[in-house]
Amino acid sequence: MIKYLFFFTLSLALISCGNNKKAENQNQEEEQVESELNSTEEAPVLLGKQEFEVIKKAPYDIWFNENYKYEPNQQILNSLKIALEGKSMVVFMGTWCEDSQLQVPVLLNILDKIDYDTSTIPLYTLSENKDTPSGIEKEYEIEYVPTIIVYEKGEEMGRIVEYPINSIEIDLLQIAKGEEYKHAYFVEE
Repeated sequence: MIKYLFFFTLSLALISCGNNKKAENQNQEEEQVESELNSTEEAPVLLGKQEFEVIKKAPYDIWFNENYKYEPNQQILNSLKIALEGKSMVVFMGTWCEDSQLQVPVLLNILDKIDYDTSTIPLYTLSENKDTPSGIEKEYEIEYVPTIIVYEKGEEMGRIVEYPINSIEIDLLQIAKGEEYKHAYFVEE
C-alpha cells in the first residue's frame, strides 16, 4: 500500500511539474507578445506632411536603419542619376505599414547614393485608413502605400505602388526614362 501511495504521489508531482512548465511557457509567450505590441504601440502613427528626417529617428529608426542597408545595383544607379535629372517625386507611406517600412528606406538609400536632393520630395504619411487630415491623398488617388510618384514638368510619368515589380532602382529608371511601366495594381481602363 505504501508503494502505491509513493508512486501515486510521485506521479502527481511529475504531472504537476509538467503543467507548471506549460503555464510558465505560456506566460513567457504572452509577455513576449505583449512586449512586441508595446514596442509597436510606442511608435505613433505619423499623419500628414513630414520630413524624411523624422522616420530616420527613434522609434522609426529600428526599421529604417535595417532597410536602409539595401545594396542597389550600381550600374542601374549610374543610369538612374541621369534619368532623374529634372524630375520630381512625391512619396506617400504609412509608418504602420510593413511595405512602407521596407520600401521607403530603400528609396532613400538609392536617392542618397545618386545625390538626389531628397529635401525636395514631399513625404505624406497616412493613417491605417490611408487618409490624412488634409485629404491630400484624394488629389493623388492614393489607394495603397507606399506610393512613389515621379513627375516631369508637373505631369505624372508613373508610380510605384506598394512594392516594386523588379526593384526600386530598376522601376524608377523605367519610369524616369519614359518606358512602359505598370505598377502592381495597374488596371487597364
